[in-house]
Amino acid sequence: MRQNCVEEDWINQLPNEILITILSQLSFVEAARTCVLSKRWQYLWTYVKALDFEFPKKLMMMRRIMMMEVLKSEPKAAVGEKIPEYVYVGWVNRVIQLHQGPYITDFKVNFRLSHKNSDDIDEWFNFAIGKSVQRLEVNLLGHTTHAYPDYIYTLPDNFCSLIKTPRGLSCIKTLAQLSLKSVNVTGEIVEHFLSYCPLLERLCLSFSTLLVHLKVTGSSLRLKSLEISHCMLLQTVDIYAPNLASLMCVRFAQHSRVVVRHAPSLVDVSIGHSFRFLRDLVAFSSCFTQLESLTLCINLSSDYAAPVRFPKLTNVKNLTFLAHDRQLWSFVYWASVIERFPILHAFKLQMPKNVTLMPDSI
Repeated sequence: MRQNCVEEDWINQLPNEILITILSQLSFVEAARTCVLSKRWQYLWTYVKALDFEFPKKLMMMRRIMMMEVLKSEPKAAVGEKIPEYVYVGWVNRVIQLHQGPYITDFKVNFRLSHKNSDDIDEWFNFAIGKSVQRLEVNLLGHTTHAYPDYIYTLPDNFCSLIKTPRGLSCIKTLAQLSLKSVNVTGEIVEHFLSYCPLLERLCLSFSTLLVHLKVTGSSLRLKSLEISHCMLLQTVDIYAPNLASLMCVRFAQHSRVVVRHAPSLVDVSIGHSFRFLRDLVAFSSCFTQLESLTLCINLSSDYAAPVRFPKLTNVKNLTFLAHDRQLWSFVYWASVIERFPILHAFKLQMPKNVTLMPDSI
């Protein structure tokens, strides 16, 4: 006797809440594609909590095709980034308009934008904060992090005022990660986030010309990772953070000063233009006894020799020198530093291409 096999559509029998949870396990682009499955699925993706606007491969292909068409009639200089900006900004704006969820876990933007998009970016920040975002990453450098940006977005006054209102304070208290690249932000605003975001564990700031003085201080700070780079007007960073485990401060002006007064959990440090920092390291050496990994970005032309009283760091297992000078022979004046790491397991020296092994006079 033959039995008829009936395939049950058990997925569509699930409640929307479970379907949205399933969609949340997909990438954002994949979740959005489910809108074509049926009328019920058409807007389910608009409740997804993780919004990661990584430029998809299909949009990259669209960018190339559109630029090729434009280049037939326009010179290359006239095209610039006009086409990809339009496509990317339109994509983000459309998602924001359609999103129906009460809150989001992630809002990640990663694209090189210009001053023409400042109003749109204003709305993105307001949207993310209004949805009580947990992880906010705005990278306006895109994937070209090696070049100084032509445009640095500045957080508007109304946003800075919003996060200080009762509603704004309620929204930012869920923030656990904050990454701002090519975004101008003052020390006052960063310190506001540190004070009123009790869950904040990771902070990354890059290419801000308004960051001059910064205090990362507080006995109750939950912060575990701090990255600051390419803030050329930064003068002082004062750190008192009991839970800080990873610190990266690179590409500052030579006069910048990073002082770590208290960081008992600190195990990984990367520091650039480091001579001033190393002098402070001598003064505050008790804060670095637990270090396990140290990366020094040095310019062998100006940081021509290690500090005489370089502290002995007995727990460091990994030491890396990133030299920005092509004269490898100058490193001989830093070689004695290695003796200050008695249990060193790995040593790495990274130099730029076309290094000079010996000076011309030798």
